[in-house]
Amino acid sequence: MSDVKSGVATIIAIAAILLAIFIPFIFIWSINTLFNLGIAYGFWEWLAAFCLSSFLSIRHVNAFSSK
Repeated sequence: MSDVKSGVATIIAIAAILLAIFIPFIFIWSINTLFNLGIAYGFWEWLAAFCLSSFLSIRHVNAFSSK
């Protein structure tokens, strides 16, 4: 049973890492598509999109947390 839990935990960890890598690229692609901005796809653009999406998700979670 612990092997199954370990395998599921590994799959969840890999999925979380892949999402953290690809969500900023999807964000840049969507902004480029919607507004025709011509933003390049590089490390610094990825990092900026990652920081922006992290900031927005933190603000979203904090806005709905109980006080």
